[in-house]
Amino acid sequence: MKSNHRLLFVMYLGAGILNLALFLAIPLFHIERANWMNVMFPLLTIIWFANAFVHWRRMKQNKA
Repeated sequence: MKSNHRLLFVMYLGAGILNLALFLAIPLFHIERANWMNVMFPLLTIIWFANAFVHWRRMKQNKA
């Protein structure tokens, strides 16, 4: 089954950017940061960006 790496790349990149934006916008919503937020938001951002990087590499390999 052929995977659409471009769509997955865009989705993972968008999720990483959205996650990072939400993490940085927490003080704007006057929400008190809990310890789990300080761990999970950066961790999820790293995971989303790592997945985007994997699919970006696979897009480049499929073109060659």
